Amino acid sequence: MMRMVFSVVALLVVVFVMLKLGKDQTAALKSTAGPAASGAGGAQALPEKYKQDVQRALEQGMQQRASEPTQ
Repeated sequence: MMRMVFSVVALLVVVFVMLKLGKDQTAALKSTAGPAASGAGGAQALPEKYKQDVQRALEQGMQQRASEPTQ
């Protein structure tokens, strides 16, 4: 019985910590997005930035692959 109570309390503590961390991370994302993301243009600006980042990473990967010696 006592083991079950401790398990439930431990689970609740873990859930509380995860919710707290999620809230902090969400607040950090909102603060870094700034006022540009709050308008209608901001909804498009954030995905565009991700698209550019992915494109840049793919180009870097292709350059690295091109510079590797072939077998």
